[in-house]
Amino acid sequence: MKPTVQLILYTTRIKQNGKYPAKLRVVYKRDNKDFRLGIDLTENEFSEATSLKPKKEFRDIATKLTGSLNKANQVINKLTTFTFDKFENEFWGNQKDISDIFPIFEEYIQKLEKEERIKTALAYRTAMNTIKRFHSKSKLNIMLFYVRLAF
Repeated sequence: MKPTVQLILYTTRIKQNGKYPAKLRVVYKRDNKDFRLGIDLTENEFSEATSLKPKKEFRDIATKLTGSLNKANQVINKLTTFTFDKFENEFWGNQKDISDIFPIFEEYIQKLEKEERIKTALAYRTAMNTIKRFHSKSKLNIMLFYVRLAF
């Protein structure tokens, strides 16, 4: 089953400027997730921008919205196995090599050290070294896209 993508105007939350945020909704196996696009519109502006032939003043907005929609469809077509996390990383360009977890460990350890959380950083470094010793390879081949923050 292939995910579907659509543009929505999130009308349940009105912003201080009197407009609503436009979002990209991705639906996969009856589960959906909305992604912010950074564009705020009124209901009228959204309907004009998403019409087949938008008026001149809405063409820039329409180009941004259809560009985001096209990019999302390209990302979905490129992914071999779909997960919302993988889609988000590809869509926003925040990619990492998922076959090697050690750079992810190093990055997080550095973040902890900058925050002066030395004992926590030491615990993560110990865990990383233990995994390296146990696995005895330079790369640990597990599929990180199955591990989520909520895990």
